[in-house]
Amino acid sequence: MRALLKLTLLAALAMLAVPARAQTAYVITRTFTTPEGRLTETYQFGTVSLQTGAYHLITTSKDFQYINSIGFGSDGKLYGLGSDRMFALGNEGKVGDEGIVGMASILVLRVYLIDTATGAFTIKKTYANVMVAGASADSHGVFTGLTIPYLRLSWRLFRLDPVTKVMRYGPQITGQGDGLVVADGRGNTYVGENDQLGYSNDVLAKIINPKTGAAVFVGRTGIGDVRTGLWAGGSLYAFGEHFREEGGEDDRLGVYILNTSTGTAKLVALIPLPSSSTVNAAALAPAPAPRAVSHAGSRRRPDVPHYTPVRRLPN
Repeated sequence: MRALLKLTLLAALAMLAVPARAQTAYVITRTFTTPEGRLTETYQFGTVSLQTGAYHLITTSKDFQYINSIGFGSDGKLYGLGSDRMFALGNEGKVGDEGIVGMASILVLRVYLIDTATGAFTIKKTYANVMVAGASADSHGVFTGLTIPYLRLSWRLFRLDPVTKVMRYGPQITGQGDGLVVADGRGNTYVGENDQLGYSNDVLAKIINPKTGAAVFVGRTGIGDVRTGLWAGGSLYAFGEHFREEGGEDDRLGVYILNTSTGTAKLVALIPLPSSSTVNAAALAPAPAPRAVSHAGSRRRPDVPHYTPVRRLPN
């Protein structure tokens, strides 16, 4: 009995000694460069540690410019959302001396399936006449996002399941969005807005009523160019510019936690990317599958269920 209690105590202490799991986010980044005086945009797909800012590049492709939101669906696969312009020929469409005549264009929302190992992606669904300011997926694999005013649509919330392809519109919000749209799973949706008073202070608002779209002002974040965010471990994470102090380092991209009561951003870590970089989309990587528990001293195969033998009582 004492030996069993000792083993139980040691197991409990071992569990307490296990460090917190590092959290990783898949990200799409954009970097401006000026080779030979020409302004060039570079889009990359990779991962960032939310604790240390460590960055790992997976691939580079200019096609990532069309994706401004990513998240994992209920099937465990990574999906992306992005608006693009689609061209179509009318009935009178023909090729003439001045190009294609009778061509019309519409803005569309596309759902992409992204391979996390290679960054390759394919179009899975297209919705006509929709522009998206930003979105993020919750723990159930459903995107909560915000549309940009276009045709009959205004600043409206929407929910989209990338697996079933079902999209539902919500109410118009009081305000306007600017990329960051994150639901906390408790009925609140946080939206980033541009501060009209200055580029350096993005504003954080909170939609407190998903049925009416009523929102309240939370506060200024104190960081710039916040284009996306995610909810992880009970905190609202965002990615923005870390402004230098007088005589300090150049502006650099950082991982921040936003105070959901005041909006104030707290720097967690800097991301080792050029100062002209932004994070356009981010998604929390799923937790790894739990490791199999070893049974010391047991000769049974780990894939064979273990049953406790029942001792027969004497007749």
